[in-house]
Amino acid sequence: MNLLTLSTYVADQSRAAADKRQSDDDIAMRRYTDEVAARAQKTAALREKSQLAFRQRRFLAWLASLLARLWHARSRQPQAPVPAAASQEENVWNAGESGEQRGVNALDRILSDDWTLLTGYRNPRGEIDQLLVGPAGILAIESKFNNGRIFCDSSFEIHACVYAVRE
Repeated sequence: MNLLTLSTYVADQSRAAADKRQSDDDIAMRRYTDEVAARAQKTAALREKSQLAFRQRRFLAWLASLLARLWHARSRQPQAPVPAAASQEENVWNAGESGEQRGVNALDRILSDDWTLLTGYRNPRGEIDQLLVGPAGILAIESKFNNGRIFCDSSFEIHACVYAVRE
C-alpha cells in the first residue's frame, strides 16, 4: 500500500496541547524561582539590617530585627510547582493519533501496492482521517480510538476486520 500524507492535523493538535502544558509548567517554574530569589533577598536584607544595628550598638533595633528575621524564617516557604499531567484534550488528541496510526498499520499489512492511502485530507467543510483509493473505488475512513468491539458487515466487496484492542 502506498501512503500519502496530506496533513498531520491530529499530530499537530497533540503537539500543541503538549506544548501548552509545557509552557504553563515553565511559567509556574519561573514564578517559583522568582519567589525563592525574592525570599533569599529578603533574608539577606534582614540579616544585614540586624548586623548593622548590632554594630551601631542599637540593641533595641537589633532585638526588633531578630524578631523580624525569626518571623520571616517561620513564614510560608514557596512551594515548588508540580508538573501538570496531560489534559483531557491532550489525551484525546494522543488517542486519536494513536488510533489513526494503528489503522494505517493494519491497512498496510493487508493491502497490496494497488492501493493508496491518503491521510489527513482537509477541505473547507472539514477533515477526513483517511481516503483509501484503489481498484475497487474510494473509501473514506474516519478513525475513532475507543475500547470495545466493532462488527463488520462482510457483504461488501471490500472488507477488513476492524477491532479495538484494550492496552
